[in-house]
Order: sequence, then C-alpha cells, then structure tokens
Amino acid sequence: MRGKIGIPFLAMALLLAITTPGYSPNMCIEVTKYCQNSVGIGEPITFNGTVKNCTPFASLEVTVDDDHGGRVLGPISLASGASANFSGSYIPQTSPSTNTVTATGTYSTNTVTATASATCSAASGCRVTGGGNDTAGAVSNGVNWDGTFAEGRSHNGNQGFNRYTFGGQAGAKTALPPQPSGEWTHHQQSGPSGQFVFHGGTSSSDQYTEIDQIICSDPGGCRPSGDPPSPVKQIDFAGVGQFKNIDSDDPNLAFVLAQATYHWFDVHIEDLGEPGNKPRVRPQNCLVAGSGTDAFANPSVFMPADCGCADFYRIRIYEGFDPVTEAPNKTDVIYMVSGYINGGNLQIHYLTGYDQ
Repeated sequence: MRGKIGIPFLAMALLLAITTPGYSPNMCIEVTKYCQNSVGIGEPITFNGTVKNCTPFASLEVTVDDDHGGRVLGPISLASGASANFSGSYIPQTSPSTNTVTATGTYSTNTVTATASATCSAASGCRVTGGGNDTAGAVSNGVNWDGTFAEGRSHNGNQGFNRYTFGGQAGAKTALPPQPSGEWTHHQQSGPSGQFVFHGGTSSSDQYTEIDQIICSDPGGCRPSGDPPSPVKQIDFAGVGQFKNIDSDDPNLAFVLAQATYHWFDVHIEDLGEPGNKPRVRPQNCLVAGSGTDAFANPSVFMPADCGCADFYRIRIYEGFDPVTEAPNKTDVIYMVSGYINGGNLQIHYLTGYDQ
C-alpha cells in the first residue's frame, strides 16, 4: 500500500508459522502486523496486530516481540483458535522504517514461531513564516466557500464578521523537540469577538509562553511555491500564549485577563501556492473548513489540501490556566476563526540549517 510522509496510513504484513527443532507437526501460529506513519518529526511510529493460535488440539503459551519496540505481548495462554491483540511504538532512526514482530508459541517443550513485518515513514520536518488578514463569518452555504469571505465562528451567536490579522514564524531557529521555537501574533481587530492582541512565542514575551509542537503533513508544495518549493502543504503548531490587551463583550472571553492569564492555542496553515491570496481556480471545491486536517484532534485527522484554493489559516485559543499549578486546558475553545486568506502569504519552508 502507498502512503505519504506525515499522513497516517496502514502497512500490513502476514507470515505463517516457521517451526523450530522439536516441534509437533500440528502446531500452528499466525501473526498480522500494521504500522502507522509518525505525525511529527521526533514522534513515534505506532504499530499493532493480532496473533492467533491455529493449533488444532492444544493451548499455546504465546509471546510477541518487536525488533524495535521489545516485548509487546505475553507470555499469555491462548486456547486453540483464540486470538490476542498487541500494540507498541518506537522512535524511527531512518525513514522509511521497517520493523518486524516475532510471535512464539510453546506447547510442552515444542515451539513454533511466525513473523510479520511492516514499513512506515517518519514525518518530515518543516517551518512556516508569513502573515495575512481575513474576514470571518460569511459563507454561501454550510459546505462550500462562496469566494468572497472566509468562514469563522464568533461563539456568541452574533452573525457579524470578525476581522483579524495574523503573522509570525514557527520553527526557526529550530522546529524540533523538545522545545521548538517561534513567535505568532493574532490581532482581532473588530467584530463580535471585540478587539485584542494575542501572542505566543519562545522569546520576547512572558517566560511561560512558547511554541511546544510542530507537525508537518501533506508532502509536496503547490506550484508556484518558492525555490525550493515548500516541502509540505500543511503545518500545525501549538503552544502557550497571552492576551496582550483585550476589549470584548464576548462572554466566551469574559475570564481573560490581559497579560495575566495563559492560554493554550493551536494554528493550522495550508500553503497552497503563490501568492497566498491568489485567484481561486476552483472555488466551488474549496470547503469551508479547508482540507479538514486537524493534527491536534484525538485521534489526529490528516486530509490532502487543494492547490486550487488560497492559503488557509485557523487559530483556536483555549480557556486560561495557571502554568505553575495546572496543565494547559486543551479542551475548552474560547475563540476560533478560520478561512482562506484575503491578503498576505503563508510560506512553509524546509528546516533551518541549525536543524539539518
């Protein structure tokens, strides 16, 4: 099966039993193996599978070992015809990466083994620079973008438009864990959500604000897309930020304290060619939510982007938390806007020389 770096896909393998000296000729064991691409550089490849005792007459004591992930099952007793599932993960050192599981069944002094391998890819790294502006709130229907305004939500039922600008960079000088770098500012200018400036970054700000994770997906740039072209079409990054100022009657923002409360935020960007607000070739195909990729959903969702659309931007800001005593709130969204940008440009780049 074919897959793309940064976009999950399943690879599968199945091999039947290979017996060892002293085996009973009727002993049988089967094992299947699947793997899934890592979703970000430095993130694990995950795998899972099933082992079955196909011995017709007896229970087997079964173990499953992975050549990268170690012991992933057992020892357990499997009755004749019974199956058990296993799963594991490992950090790939190369890409693509192949790992193999070995299932071993024991009956008395006899053993039987089966192996299965699968190959998946480690995600490529990337970074992003740029900025733009948008007007969120107007769509022609609930599915397709109308070619005029971007879509967004005000969270308070008001049908007005949120106008905003945004910009910065994520991934320079480093996009790699444990501490990616970057700066991002979102300026809500007018509309139902009021006015505010929100900033997240790893320098020139409060000590607790930072970029924590960068995930790249959808390999290959949309031309024209710089020289060299963008390595991927989509990037997601997340971290901690603060409201630098705020003037809003939106009840969802009622508990925001400028330069006091801290907020988890995540950004999704689609770099779909130059310029970022290029004329839309196929506006009827440009869905309101962009590609549909949501790297920070549980589970993550990765979908291909459409090079015929303009660059796409989404930001979500979550309820405040105390960084000294609490984990970030990554559940309760207090502000979200999204859409194909009206002005500006968003450019995804290869890693910097520092990372390479």
